[in-house]
Amino acid sequence: MKIKTDIISLIDPSAKLLCESITFDYIDTLNYSAKPDISSYKNILWCLTKSTNSDDVSWYGSVFDREKHLSRFGKNHTVLTDKYLQGINSQIIVENVFGFLKKIHHWVLNQVKPVVIGVTGSVGKTTCVCMLEDLFSKHGKTLRVYS
Repeated sequence: MKIKTDIISLIDPSAKLLCESITFDYIDTLNYSAKPDISSYKNILWCLTKSTNSDDVSWYGSVFDREKHLSRFGKNHTVLTDKYLQGINSQIIVENVFGFLKKIHHWVLNQVKPVVIGVTGSVGKTTCVCMLEDLFSKHGKTLRVYS
């Protein structure tokens, strides 16, 4: 689903849009490696996550800090951040990046209204999910989440 800057203003009226009107093809976290191939997307909203909040710790027990990757990032991309960044041409400033991502997540879910199927148990989950994915993909777009 594409996200436009006017939707960002709707979701978070306090967001400061220091960029032109853009339709984003994809939202991603700066330098996050576990993601699909995004080379085909033209306009990506890069989220600069940085937190010292213990609720936001990663799987490895450390806080998120993507700001250190900013120097390798370049100036011609739009960055979602919680503070003004020198040298970045296009940025969207929100009060709380994690809070905004939660808001946009809920907005997208309300637009798409997906059917979600959870598979639990001790044996056969992968086979079951694979069969469900194959079955449902014949009737429309299907997303399989790996964890």
